[in-house]
Amino acid sequence: KLSEMISISPTEIVYFDITQLIKLWKEILNVDSLDENSNFFQLGGQSFQALQIIQEYVNNFGLPMELIDFFKNPTLIEQSAFLSKKQSNKME
Repeated sequence: KLSEMISISPTEIVYFDITQLIKLWKEILNVDSLDENSNFFQLGGQSFQALQIIQEYVNNFGLPMELIDFFKNPTLIEQSAFLSKKQSNKME
């Protein structure tokens, strides 16, 4: 299940807990329904809201993300994978 961190081998993607990201996005974007393929920009997200989410990633998870990385990874599943990579790099 993608809502849990999974790791099968070092070459596979480890997904950050997407349920935490969904909760955060719902709050900042003021939407009721999201899934792992939800796209920030298709939901009406603006740059200021992206910055708010990025700040929450730092505050809540200690994981920084550049605005350009946010734009390159606009879906929840992409951001989950990005944050997982940041988290695993932080642990090394």
